[in-house]
Amino acid sequence: MRTFKQLRKSITEKYEDIDSLRHAKVEEKPVKNYKGDYKDLNVSEPTENTSSKTREELKSMQSLVKGRTPEIEKSVKDHDDKVAYAVEQVLKKNNLKYEVSTINKLAEVGSGIVRYYKNKFQRVRPYNLSEALGMDLDHMSLDSDSMKTPSYPSGHSLQSRLVAMYYAEKYPEHKQALMMAADECGEGRIAAGWHYPSDHYASVKLAKQIYPNIQISMNESVIDIPRRTYAPNVFDDENTNDPKIKASVKVMIDKQIKEFSDAESLIIYIEKQSRALDVKQAKINRDKRQKELDDLMDSYSKRMLDDLNLTKVASRSLKLLFPTYIFRFL
Repeated sequence: MRTFKQLRKSITEKYEDIDSLRHAKVEEKPVKNYKGDYKDLNVSEPTENTSSKTREELKSMQSLVKGRTPEIEKSVKDHDDKVAYAVEQVLKKNNLKYEVSTINKLAEVGSGIVRYYKNKFQRVRPYNLSEALGMDLDHMSLDSDSMKTPSYPSGHSLQSRLVAMYYAEKYPEHKQALMMAADECGEGRIAAGWHYPSDHYASVKLAKQIYPNIQISMNESVIDIPRRTYAPNVFDDENTNDPKIKASVKVMIDKQIKEFSDAESLIIYIEKQSRALDVKQAKINRDKRQKELDDLMDSYSKRMLDDLNLTKVASRSLKLLFPTYIFRFL
């Protein structure tokens, strides 16, 4: 029979083993379209595996997974490969313009950053921890690469939230619906037993730090200002709901972007434009002075002609007043 001391030691060792459980690290992804140091964001460390808070999370999840419906499971599956599934449904339903390429870019930013923090904390998935703790957790079974990464923070929650924030900024009147759609993605994975609630909420906080530093290039921006007619010299299909920038305009824009790639190029461009304006103004001033001179010459010539005509008239008048022979002696 074991003594109390031996029993206590056995329990302590068991808990220490459970607390040391870590998910294996995964390959990190490159982070593009982000300005700043994404490795220095404020992300709290998850609670220990055997902590009372972690146990409370698992208990709340036991209730959630029991209430999982076929509709919820379908939503989880829809979002597994397409993180912005519900967000896109909101955009389509309200006939709001969006670009799949933009959604993918936003998701890639989130995916790259969240991988770094997943590897930093290496939190085991809730279904693995519940088994170690002897707690029953009826999680959804689905063969997916998305669950082969550490649990904290939730990648799906982060990515769907970033997409929702982007389009909520463009269509503020639909912000509530877009945010709810993002939560459908993140909270569905809690109901599936794949993520702790704290995984989801950590990603919601993380998205608020990441979003202001995301940079989407001009080539992937969307035309989302409601208009009836677009400039025909700039767009093809300008009278439709799907105008497209003309190839010639895009070439011009790309050329300008290339020219303005650094401050020195911009300064040179401004100086060239300034010199061109100076030359143009000098020509205007020269033409103006020439016109003034021409007007002056015309006026002088007219006056000279008038004087000459007056002299001729005077001469004819004298001949009429005096006999011709008088002029012979003058």
